[in-house]
This record gives sequence, structure tokens and C-alpha cells, in this order.
Amino acid sequence: MSSLWTAFVHPISRATRRRRAKEIVGLFPRFNQSKVLDLGGSRHFWEKMEGILEPADLTVLNIADDGQAMGISEASLPNMKIELYDGSTIPYPDGFFDIVICNSVIEHVPPSQRKRVMEEIKRVGKSFIVQTPSLSFPIEPHFVMPFVHWLPRPIGKKLVRFGILRRVPYSESPKRYEYILTQKGLDLYPVIMAMVHWGDTHMGDERGRPLLHEHKSCGKHFDPVMVCSECGEPLHAKQVHVHAGPGRMEAAG
Repeated sequence: MSSLWTAFVHPISRATRRRRAKEIVGLFPRFNQSKVLDLGGSRHFWEKMEGILEPADLTVLNIADDGQAMGISEASLPNMKIELYDGSTIPYPDGFFDIVICNSVIEHVPPSQRKRVMEEIKRVGKSFIVQTPSLSFPIEPHFVMPFVHWLPRPIGKKLVRFGILRRVPYSESPKRYEYILTQKGLDLYPVIMAMVHWGDTHMGDERGRPLLHEHKSCGKHFDPVMVCSECGEPLHAKQVHVHAGPGRMEAAG
């Protein structure tokens, strides 16, 4: 599971975040001279932003000690401190921070509490950046699966029941959950790649593909191809004939 995440998801996520970081610096040229609050963030994000986002004073505020405060390198992050709060009132006075960042967090907050979170962000920050994954993007970034976030909640629960996703608590107070792919879900990787290729072929524009996939073994960019397990030839819909298998159930007469 971790190897798939590292090989496929992590490089894409890192490139996207660094591009976003450069956009932030473009919006706030004095970002690295500012007092910044990262609400619901992680030390890992800032470690990966070295050379781009390096604020003079950085506070990361979370609702639970999930290990994000551990193992911080004072040499690389000398201006960072991580604190916990109750998830309701940010424990700083009005206008205390030059910039507040809330990066891919607000979607995890229950809808009834989002207004309160935004009021607190605007209260303590002179400026703020609130980012959330785009609902229109077909790949759900937390599960790395296509279209999951477009499904009605009851269907999402069925994915848990079928063993494709598992529900894991990431906060005890308040109680909040995230959904993680199981091995059964990770085995859908060929399906995901086929859908990505379909999107590249039918939904792209003149700029070309947004992402290129490289095969580690040969170092070449590739297109996913479904092949016959017996002869190795590529499979096409018109070249496949379906026969009854041993597990077929006969209709009741």
C-alpha cells in the first residue's frame, strides 16, 4: 500500500503543492517575511516547501496530537511551532497573523461548523488563503480514486461495506473520520489508470496531458494497455468473446 502511494500519489501531490506554493508567493511577495498561521496543517508540508515558503514566524495549529509535532528538524524549520486548540476558538487576538493558511482542511469540517471556522480565520488574520480540492476534478485526492466524491453518501458507505475503503478516525474531539483505500481498493489501480488514459484521450485540450506516467523499469512514458494473460496481445472490445464459466448460476426453471 505504501509503495503505491509513494510511487504514484506522492510525487503528484508534491508537484501540485510546490506549484501552489509558488502561486502563494506570487500573491504575497512578502510571505517569507510574514507571521503565518497554518490552520490544520502539518510539518511535512512545510518541510517539502523548503526554498519556496519559509515564513519568518510560522505557527501550525491542530486539534489533536497526531505526530505532526514530533521529529521537527530545528535546522530546517527553526521558525516553526506547533500547538493544539479546541477546534473552535483560535487562541490568538484579532489580527495577530499577517496571513492565515487553511490548506485542504475545510472539507473535513462538519458543514454546521464551517462558518465558525471561517469567522475565526478572518478574525486572527489580516489576510487569508483557504484552499479545498475542486469538486469538479474527477480524481478524489484523499482516496486517489475517480468519481468517489461524486457518489451519494449511502454509496460511499457501501464501498466501506464491500471492503474497498475503510473508515478511520483521525480526531477524537470532535470525532472525525477519513476513508482510506484497502488492498482491495488498491487493486483497482489498473481501473484508475484506464480511466485516466480515457480522460487524456477524450477530455484533454491543446495543451496536452496534465500528467505523464513513467515506467520505472524502462524509464519511458507510457499508456496503460490491457493485454491477454495468455498470449500478451493487446485486448480490444471486438476481439473478446464471453463464455459461461464454472461459477455460472443456472436460472431456475
